[in-house]
Amino acid sequence: MLRAHHPTQVSFDTRWVGDRHDNSFLFLRTVPNAARPAFTTDITVNPGYSVAGFAVDVRAVDAATVFLRVNNLADSAYDSALGYPGMPRSVMAGVRVNVTAR
Repeated sequence: MLRAHHPTQVSFDTRWVGDRHDNSFLFLRTVPNAARPAFTTDITVNPGYSVAGFAVDVRAVDAATVFLRVNNLADSAYDSALGYPGMPRSVMAGVRVNVTAR
């Protein structure tokens, strides 16, 4: 059974992460250790970042939806955690099929 109209869904998402402190173990910057004054602690600041995504879903027929997703639209370089690079731009496309027993 075909529908007379084909609903379309469009979405946009953004993730903002602010600066955050981390123990680097890389000797980037040392600060006094309050618990043990004779020692220092390696502290660094992970810079904040923002990543945006976009998605479109179009119902082609009752049981099938065509979709397109783009993550990290601007292909931003960022570290999600210190020393772990974030994911580069990715594009996914496909068809979602809804199979129901009758």
